[in-house]
Amino acid sequence: MIKKGKSVRNAIPEIPEFSAAIAKKTKKFHKRTKLIASDLREFLDKRKATV
Repeated sequence: MIKKGKSVRNAIPEIPEFSAAIAKKTKKFHKRTKLIASDLREFLDKRKATV
């Protein structure tokens, strides 16, 4: 039984390779979303300047 207040992640037994792979993927994903966000911001700024 999972205790209340405990995160689901702690309930899952640790599989180092698996969790490391996921961590790497999420890190890459966050980096990518940050890049996309900054590109979008630049794009919108340029559009404002031209309009």
